[in-house]
Amino acid sequence: MPLIRRNLLKLAQYTSRRTYFTIPSVRFSPSHTKSHEFAWKVAPNQPIACYDLIYECTAYNVTIFDGEDDPGCRMQVECCEEGILSYIAIDDDEIESRSPDEMVGILSTSTEEHILIQQLLFNKPNPEQTLSKLRQCESLEFEGTIPWEAYLAN
Repeated sequence: MPLIRRNLLKLAQYTSRRTYFTIPSVRFSPSHTKSHEFAWKVAPNQPIACYDLIYECTAYNVTIFDGEDDPGCRMQVECCEEGILSYIAIDDDEIESRSPDEMVGILSTSTEEHILIQQLLFNKPNPEQTLSKLRQCESLEFEGTIPWEAYLAN
């Protein structure tokens, strides 16, 4: 088989893969212990472009306040990946804290994948059940957590 044809077949296989990323409650520093008061800047089912602001949260025990009473700091998180926000594990009105690295959302990389995720997660299960359901689906491939950047909010 000619090299060009082999490469085209590999490209077709790669582009037909359906992948998704998890959106974490990001860890801002090694001492960071919890985040809460999430404010999503993108609505579910909306596309996300690279470097879009996806959420703000208040982070506690971040090393910039070392040795002081920790008032918490407001952080903004940007996504460094393109896709569709398919699932949010924590809504704006929920007050509960999230520990760093805990999943707070799912980003799908294609419309077909987004539809499949919506069908799998129709009843909005809790985050542990969500990941379990997605990993059992053979037509979806887990890519890891999104690449992200964070900034202090004004």
